[in-house]
Amino acid sequence: MSKNINGSITQFEYDGLNPVQELDGANPANVTANLLTGLNIDEYFARTDSNGAMNFLTDALGSTLALTDSSGAINTSYTYEPFGNTSAAGSNPNPYQFTGREDDGIGLYFYRSRYYSPSFQRFIAQDPIAFRGGDMNLYGYVRQQPITGVDPLGLYWDLNFTGGFLIVITGASRFQIREVLIFTAAWGSALGLAVVLRGPKEIRAAAGSRASKPNMAPRRNSGARRPEIL
Repeated sequence: MSKNINGSITQFEYDGLNPVQELDGANPANVTANLLTGLNIDEYFARTDSNGAMNFLTDALGSTLALTDSSGAINTSYTYEPFGNTSAAGSNPNPYQFTGREDDGIGLYFYRSRYYSPSFQRFIAQDPIAFRGGDMNLYGYVRQQPITGVDPLGLYWDLNFTGGFLIVITGASRFQIREVLIFTAAWGSALGLAVVLRGPKEIRAAAGSRASKPNMAPRRNSGARRPEIL
């Protein structure tokens, strides 16, 4: 993955969903920064570039509040408006700022599936999964709840950034998947998965385990397609 801002090319090496290395546009490319990341999405501990190693101080949403050097002194600090308009005090080129996402330097944040404008307080493209993202406004950001919500994939908002997230999808069969709730300790560390099916009755089934009561299992229907669990 790469970006080109006014002829300046930056390439990114990813480990899963998190960038772990930045490179320039040369051939072969030269490493310009290395990142120490955690197991959770957008969890950054340190970034090392020509200015040295800087440690991240973040808030509950994952937004970078400050970068500190090895002595603990603040090198660069950041302040944010509720929808992400960012002010920086310092000159470190670190791009990982509001909710841990990349500031492209042109007034937009990269949220993997699409770009977000903190000035307009909305995405600049429709949700790729349309209404399955759980918002009637296909350009909306976290249902206008930026104080408690995050959307690291640009697809659906996190109901509780410490507790889980919700995907709303529908199927074509008699037993339609209405909701998929993936409960996490934090983003990227799934602890359990529950699927809510809609059929003749409201049926709740836990993924990976069979229902202990007979009336909890969906009724067989030879003409219905079995729901798929994401």
